[in-house]
Amino acid sequence: MTRNLALLAATGAASLLGCSNTDSPDTESPTAGSSNAAGNSPSGGEQSQAGSAALAGASNGSNAAQGGSTANAGSSNSTGGASSCGAGTPLAAPAVTECPAATPAGPPADALAAVNTLRAHMGLPCMILVAEINTSAQKHCDYYQQNEADKTCTANAHEEVETCAGFVAKSFSARMTAAGYAGQPRSEVMAFSGDPARSIAMWINSVYHRTPLLSPWLAEIGYGMTENCDTIDLGLAKGAKPSDAMTGVYPYPGQVDVPSDFDGSHEGPTPPEPPTGWPSASPVHLYVKAYTVTTHEVFVKGTCDALPHQWLPEKDQYILYPDKPFAKNTEYRVVIKGTKAGAPLHFDWSFTTEN
Repeated sequence: MTRNLALLAATGAASLLGCSNTDSPDTESPTAGSSNAAGNSPSGGEQSQAGSAALAGASNGSNAAQGGSTANAGSSNSTGGASSCGAGTPLAAPAVTECPAATPAGPPADALAAVNTLRAHMGLPCMILVAEINTSAQKHCDYYQQNEADKTCTANAHEEVETCAGFVAKSFSARMTAAGYAGQPRSEVMAFSGDPARSIAMWINSVYHRTPLLSPWLAEIGYGMTENCDTIDLGLAKGAKPSDAMTGVYPYPGQVDVPSDFDGSHEGPTPPEPPTGWPSASPVHLYVKAYTVTTHEVFVKGTCDALPHQWLPEKDQYILYPDKPFAKNTEYRVVIKGTKAGAPLHFDWSFTTEN
């Protein structure tokens, strides 16, 4: 049985809960639904960028992804304007980042490897596993597992209640600090499968949970799990300054076996529902700072029929998903055009769906 985990009790079945985030003075606003909580630098002329990276770093936090913006801001059902199906300058697949293996072996290292494999193919900086963040995430899953049947303790799965067993602190940021983390807490995502690979796959095929995991501006991570809980907390090392020049796209250029659909009714907060209802196509992300979008379109590659889609222009990340599921074993092309620092900057790339 699947369900909206923000409302219903968790079981071993797959579903998502909204991320939690926190703001700080040197942090960008998050992706959406907050409740408490990559690339070459553009120069003159028209630019086409892949998801390559500059400096590692991070910022963000919010009850949906990262930062602290209003959930679902600016969503619309749109083809984004004039057709861009003509010949363009497609993004080249970025050089794959080499990410060192985490030690010791175990679920946290498995979770890190799953996230870093995707980031590496986007050309992004590798996440770093931090022992204190592992402790924070693990203690929160311990709390959730102990109190799973008591809705007074888990009404908001991200917030702990002082009178409940295993209480550490109300917010994820306070729990990270209590665990000895000296950096800047930014975000928390949760799922309820008790399996790192399964949870990462669910988070990545989502709108708000994907955002912090693949953000070019987040760098430190920890994972905890129990039988019915998975938690990832994310942060930024004290004093780290993420590069505003980094960009990233997901699915990454040339990616294959991309999921064909996404059911947003299982994510909390729930993304805007397409007029045709759920499921939609799998979401597409663009990460870029200080960007003004002029058009956004998605096509079956080789055609000029732009697909109706939902468009979520959040701060520093832009998310779209066609109203209807992608066809299987089909190549799709995404074209997002705009300007950065007054110069044209276009993103044009393709990926192929699962069989």
